[in-house]
Amino acid sequence: MTATTRRALVLGPPLVLGLLELGHPGVMPGTPIAATLAPFATWWTVLHVAQVPLFALLGLSVWLLVRDLDGRAARISRGAVAVFVVIYPAFDAAVGVGSGVVLSALGPLSSDGMAAIEPALRDIASAGYTGVDVVAVALAVMFGPWKLCSVPDT
Repeated sequence: MTATTRRALVLGPPLVLGLLELGHPGVMPGTPIAATLAPFATWWTVLHVAQVPLFALLGLSVWLLVRDLDGRAARISRGAVAVFVVIYPAFDAAVGVGSGVVLSALGPLSSDGMAAIEPALRDIASAGYTGVDVVAVALAVMFGPWKLCSVPDT
C-alpha cells in the first residue's frame, strides 16, 4: 500500500464521517423522538444508511493505525475494532433506518399520533436496554481494556 493510499484511508473516513455527523440531530434523553425526527425522517434514514460503510471504513482507519504495533494494547485495539465493525454499524443502522422508515411511512402526525408512536420509537432506540445498562456496558468497554493494558505483558 502506498503512503498516499494509507494516508487517505486513515484520514478520509473519520473526516467524512465527522462532517456527515454535523447533520446528525441529537435526541437527548427525555426529548420526544417523534417530534424531533419527524420533520426530517428521510434525511435521518439516508444518514444512517450512509453511516454503515463509513463506520466500517473508520474501523479500517483504526486498524491501519495499530496493525504494526506490538503489545497488549495493540492486540486489544485490533480485536475491539473487529467487534466494533460488525456490531455498531448494524445496531446504528437498525435503529436509525428503522425509526426513519416508521416515521416516513406514517407521514405527518398529530400530537396524539406522535404520543402514540413515542413508546415504540423509544423501544427501537434503546433496544430494550435501560440507561443504567448502557452506561454500565460503556464503562466496562472503556475501562476494561485499559485495566488489562496496565498489567505487564507476559
